[in-house]
Amino acid sequence: MVTKGSEEKGASWYARQLMGTLVLLMLALSVAVHKASGMAALAMLVVSLVGLFLNRKKSSPQLELWEKWWLGVTLLFFGLIALDVLMGYGDVSVLDSPSRLILAIPVYLYLRRTGFNLDYLLVGAGVGALLAGGYAGYQHLYLGREMAEGFTSHIYFGQIALILTLYALFSVAQSGGLLMKLFYGLAVIAGFYAVLASGSRGGWIAIPTIFILLMSYNVWHMSLRKRVASGMIFVAVLLAAYQAPELPVQNRVDAAVNNVVAYFEEGRVATSSGFRLEMWKAAWIMTVESDFLGVGEAEFDDHVKRLANEGRVHSGLSYFNAPHSQYFNALAEQGGIGLLSLLLLMFVPLKTFLKSMRVSSEQRDSALLGAVTVIGYMDFMLTAETLDRQLMVRLYAFVMAVLCAVFFQQNRPKAPAEGV
Repeated sequence: MVTKGSEEKGASWYARQLMGTLVLLMLALSVAVHKASGMAALAMLVVSLVGLFLNRKKSSPQLELWEKWWLGVTLLFFGLIALDVLMGYGDVSVLDSPSRLILAIPVYLYLRRTGFNLDYLLVGAGVGALLAGGYAGYQHLYLGREMAEGFTSHIYFGQIALILTLYALFSVAQSGGLLMKLFYGLAVIAGFYAVLASGSRGGWIAIPTIFILLMSYNVWHMSLRKRVASGMIFVAVLLAAYQAPELPVQNRVDAAVNNVVAYFEEGRVATSSGFRLEMWKAAWIMTVESDFLGVGEAEFDDHVKRLANEGRVHSGLSYFNAPHSQYFNALAEQGGIGLLSLLLLMFVPLKTFLKSMRVSSEQRDSALLGAVTVIGYMDFMLTAETLDRQLMVRLYAFVMAVLCAVFFQQNRPKAPAEGV
């Protein structure tokens, strides 16, 4: 058995601190410094590959059933896209973003052996939320931009800021000490401001969904009266954000509602929401015409131009190369099996996490954070091709690798950590 003193002198201790620092940097700099999170993720991959190689002859815990399903559906999702490329649909560049799901697998396999201190991820999220709020304030208030966007688009800036804010919110209740609670509390305020200032309506959709999750599972063990009070405060905050003249919330919400109504009642397409609904219509037409087999990876733009030329969809759609929904994108390009692989990619870990959250246990932190992450991304994908954006899929893949590794460690019999 390795004692604490001897472990701290070994390579395994330094390797764990290095991995923790890299995860912290990946989240802290995710929206503040361009390419910084990518460099941190790459370093995590290198450390993991080296660690797995050095310990290749040592025994490792057998994969559990949920792990086999999760890794299997990840390979299926990526494999369907790779198969399309081999069949001549799209070039190899389309594999770039989804390949991050595969590159995160060695990180998971390494961390499930060595263990991981979740505090690194939470501190990184807190710093990231603070930086996101500062970045949003600079762009929205100082530069006068209508919507804060960081170094990416306002859509993905707001979505990442929401994930960081939710992690910080979790930490407010879980952390010990007044200073840490103050740190995470400020991170929640700054991060939530970034979410609202971004004008990312796709991100806003996830907010009530996740709130319902937290309340229905009563993750903070609150009485019914406190939960009702929390719900009233939550609604009041949303109404205040809607009424705040400094924020783009009211304009964005009203525009979305009016555009959807105009699309269905007047047939008006040439709006942000109208074009998105028309793209979903085009994706469905392609799916039916392909007998639910899909038209092939990166083939949406050619087919939507054909449909526009035939007058079956609005002519303005010829400028779009994707349907602005991960679900419709998978359905149109990979068919029914593509949509199924995407749903399995989300529901397999979600089911595992939710099942664990039903058990009264102090060791369900990773399950809660994992469920929040999956549900957030499922909502994001309603109105964007989230997994086709390198920044978004990388953050999802590597964060899920960390959370699933912690989840595995928390739910297995206690044993000394192994490996370098």
